[in-house]
Amino acid sequence: MGKAKMGIVINHSENIFLLQTRSNSYAFGIDDQGLVRHLYWGKRINEVEDFELPVLIEVSTNDSVYEITRRVRTRRRCGLIRAWHTALTP
Repeated sequence: MGKAKMGIVINHSENIFLLQTRSNSYAFGIDDQGLVRHLYWGKRINEVEDFELPVLIEVSTNDSVYEITRRVRTRRRCGLIRAWHTALTP
């Protein structure tokens, strides 16, 4: 079996980035507020065009969505980021 290419794929028009290893991919984007947004982590994929940044909505808490997002950036474990992202998207 040949080696799969590793690298970075960029969708410039949507500010979405896809980082790839031989077996995994991580997709993230930069929204219009300049926030880094997690989109995908898992089995290797090749198409960055399949992603779009979901609109941030307020959640049922006293904190604004921007406060929650700021806290996400301080977390160090991917599992926590995935859990917070899931809570932010409808």
